[in-house]
This record gives sequence, C-alpha cells and structure tokens, in this order.
Amino acid sequence: MTDALVQRFLDGLAATARARFDAWPQLHTQLPETLAALWRRAGLAESLQPRFVLALAAGVDDDCEPADALGDIFAEDLALACACAAGDARALAAFDAAFLRDIDHAWMRGGEPGAREDFRQRVRERLLVAAPDGTTRISAYGGRGPLRGWVRVAATRVMIDLVRKARPIDAPAGDASLFDRVADGSDPELDYMRQAYGAALPEAMRDGLASLTPRQRNLLRQRYLAQLPGERLAAMYGVHRATVFRWLEDARASLFTAMRAALGQRLQVADHELDSVIGLLASRVHVSMRRILDSKLEG
Repeated sequence: MTDALVQRFLDGLAATARARFDAWPQLHTQLPETLAALWRRAGLAESLQPRFVLALAAGVDDDCEPADALGDIFAEDLALACACAAGDARALAAFDAAFLRDIDHAWMRGGEPGAREDFRQRVRERLLVAAPDGTTRISAYGGRGPLRGWVRVAATRVMIDLVRKARPIDAPAGDASLFDRVADGSDPELDYMRQAYGAALPEAMRDGLASLTPRQRNLLRQRYLAQLPGERLAAMYGVHRATVFRWLEDARASLFTAMRAALGQRLQVADHELDSVIGLLASRVHVSMRRILDSKLEG
C-alpha cells in the first residue's frame, strides 16, 4: 500500500518538483510515513486513493522543500473535496451541512431578496458539477488551507459574477437622472443653478459621462443611483475598498473637468463664473460622498 502511495504521488508531481523529491535523501523513509499518515487521516474508500494522492501532488510547488511540502495539509478537508469531486452522495450532503452558512454569507453581501436558494444552487453547480471534460472546480482544492476559506472565496466570486451581469461594467451611459440624484431638491444653490442654466447642466452631465471610461460611468451610477456602499463595490470589482474610493474620486474629477468643457461650449459666460458653477456642483457631490462613506464604512 505504501509503495503504491509513494509512486502515485511521485508520478503526479510536476517535473521540477519531481527532481527535488528524487534527490531528497529521505525520499524512501520520510515520504512513505507522511503519505501513510495523511491517508489514514483522510479515511477515504480505497477507490479514492488515486484522486487523493494526485490532489496532494498537484498542490506541491516547484520550488518546495520536500521535507516541508506536505507538512500543513488539511487532510480531512482534502478528503471531503475528493469525495465530492467523485460524486459521493454522503460527501455532497456533508458539504452542504458544513458550508451552506458560508455560501449564505456571500449571498448576503449582494444577493437579491428571496433568491438565496438559487444562489446556493449556482455555487453548488460551479464547484461540484463536472464540466464537459469531466473535471470539477472543487478538484482544484489542494488542501493547503481550510476548505471553508476556499469555499467562501469561490462563493464570493459567484456573487461578483452575478452582480456584474446584473450591472454590466460596460453598460452604456444613459444617466440624466444622475444629476437629479446629486441635486436632490434640498440644496437651494443647486436648484438655482438648474433654473439659471436650464438644460445645459444635465446636457453637460451627459456629455461628461460619455467622456468617461465604462468603469468610471458605472462606478458613479452604482454609487449615486444604486447607492451601493464601497465594500460592495469592492467585492463586485474584486479590489480593496481603498482602490474603489480612489477610482470614485478620479471618476468624479474627470466628470467635472469634462462638464466644464461642455458647459463652456454651450454657455456664453465668463471663465470665473463657469468655474463657480462647476466648483459648487463638485463641492456638493464631494460632501455627499464623504457623508455616505462616514456613515456606511468607517464605523
């Protein structure tokens, strides 16, 4: 049994890692003991031994030290993943029992009300249903960290995909209502601007939006129209929330630069008056953004 384990493991290694193991003085002493101990911890049916050992080998880095390569394996988690990849009914039930709460946590970060079960099923399909080539996503788990963390990351990626499909990053800009969201009727100075300059302001807003990149347009739309918090935007785009805030500030600055140019073409006003119009509008948006961030994220 041990000889078979060792040979399967060595055969599953990439060429560089295999060369390191072949040159390892303890290859025929320490490796058999390590593999045998991991196999006992796995507690799998013998039919799943090849799958388990190949999963161990697939996770070994090319530049690893053989003595440390298998030292931190989550053998029980890897065993569950292997059994799920094989379609074992008890393993699939155990997966649900162990990780549905983690999948639900990802859903609560942006899922539609009443669609939790649909989201669960999407995650199951993503991880547990075989692709046309017969592989499953969960087969990519190599036991180098807790399976729970791996599932959480995978579920979050499913949520990001769903939100991006619902709110396409490259959706065309048609956001005349963005100005109305910024100037919501409670600011008399902005109301005066709308009365004084008529349609020029929303037209300049549309021109300004059209000059932005698709991502910038959607960030402004998602922030001011959909009122999405920074953390959710960060999850949607797969970046740190500080990066989202920087993107928003850059988008806002680019918008007002473009709006100033558009207004200058439409209005016969002095430059200093034009600067006052844009400066007032920009300051109101900046204050609004700061208020939202302070109340929603910084606590």
